[in-house]
Amino acid sequence: MALWDLLGKHRGEPAWKLLGWERAFSKTAYASQLFGDAPGETLAKALRVRESGFRAAKFGWGPFGLNLADDEAQVRAAREGLGPDVALLVDAGTIWGEDVEEAARRLPVLHECGALAQALITEKIAPDTNGEIQIPDRPGLGMNVCLETIRQYLVPVEIRVGGRLIHQTPEA
Repeated sequence: MALWDLLGKHRGEPAWKLLGWERAFSKTAYASQLFGDAPGETLAKALRVRESGFRAAKFGWGPFGLNLADDEAQVRAAREGLGPDVALLVDAGTIWGEDVEEAARRLPVLHECGALAQALITEKIAPDTNGEIQIPDRPGLGMNVCLETIRQYLVPVEIRVGGRLIHQTPEA
């Protein structure tokens, strides 16, 4: 989305218009919080978020990722403090590197607490010796692509919406 916003700023048009929409749609603002050093601190932060009137909160980083039982307690504390009506997002960052199984061990508590996991695992994806790119094979796990390592594999792109050219890869 950030790239669409950047393209829109460059062209002097809002992203929603570039994407072919007739109008903009409302967005939900969220509070961004670090997990507390202990679940009790996370609970207090989540209570403050709810009392401030936010309808969503993203918790992440801090001590998250060091121990499964502690991570489960952190996510449950965030859910308890936010209550059932505030959306819970979790951003774990890149703490497990390429260890998909370790990241996957957190999926049950995220599901239990109705959390959306923004980034359970972020991999620096590069082609293997056959020139193929392998991605995680587990539901709920995402990836970010390291553009510098795959730049040589990229092809020129044209983006058209409703038959209108809105972006074309510049000449190198």
